[in-house]
Amino acid sequence: MRRNRIFYCLAAWLAFSSFSAAGESVVIESPDSDFRFQLGLESWFSTGESSWQISFLEPLPRGGVIRGRSRLEWEDLDSILYILRGEFRFTPWFSLSAAYGFGDMNDGRNTDTDWYDFPGGTFLLAQSVADSDGDVTLFNIDAYVRLSELYNLGQVPGHWDLVFGYRYYEEDLRDRNGLLTMLEDQPVRIPFEGLNSTYRFEWSAFRLGLRGEIPLRERVRMHAEVIGLLGVEFDGEAFWNLREDFRNEPPNFVQSATAGTGAEVRLAAAYDFTPNFYGELGFWWFRMRARNGTDRTFFADGEEGRARLDWVETKRYGVGLGLGGRF
Repeated sequence: MRRNRIFYCLAAWLAFSSFSAAGESVVIESPDSDFRFQLGLESWFSTGESSWQISFLEPLPRGGVIRGRSRLEWEDLDSILYILRGEFRFTPWFSLSAAYGFGDMNDGRNTDTDWYDFPGGTFLLAQSVADSDGDVTLFNIDAYVRLSELYNLGQVPGHWDLVFGYRYYEEDLRDRNGLLTMLEDQPVRIPFEGLNSTYRFEWSAFRLGLRGEIPLRERVRMHAEVIGLLGVEFDGEAFWNLREDFRNEPPNFVQSATAGTGAEVRLAAAYDFTPNFYGELGFWWFRMRARNGTDRTFFADGEEGRARLDWVETKRYGVGLGLGGRF
């Protein structure tokens, strides 16, 4: 996040400049709700975290089984996402929009922890860390129904839309420079030579929520979106390149989960340079989570192992700067 602090300072300066300019004597009317088409480009200076945990039963040499767990956590997945947004208004009360974003992830860190559960506590089998980078992609398609055109909202200011949509989100991660830090409950420091493992998070969800736009003063508007993510589905695919007991071709294990949930919040201030051209500064946060999924591992001898995916989670948040036009 060291790089992102610079952009946060820049964003704060631009916000101050925009709101100061709104008090100038030259008055430019804000565009009204009758635009037919809107197109914008945004840079989202974000950071992300993703994690999952599986649980399994392992046979003991003298009979019986022991419960084990394995948890993978990726943190500080910094990325500048470049997002193209477009919206077309078919009627005064109905519009469709789409957004596509992509970017590189850098400066991430992965922690891999394995342990056994006993009636009286836990035993840490191993823990390792690695450097992570990769790529991130997202896609939204949404329908908006303008409530303020269909119903009398009384003294409620601005425009308010119901949002119905779909979200696809993907993170492709690469782990390198591995280091074993704990082994059988004892601290160690053993490098992993040749680590080059990959993991792909793939999410899809339905979007349902509310979008609003409120005029604050001349040329300045506030946007807000509060979205619930429903029917969240997750698919994960991995290749652990140093596991000799795993199949030596990707993927050597896969995961899936359904019926998850999530949430999304987006706040932005827009400044109208002209009636048709605007700039935007905002904050965007979202989180998705699913539970009680499956984990399938493909071994080198052709056998397949199954475990329970206890939970999987992804979140991303950060500041966005954008420019756009309304026609």
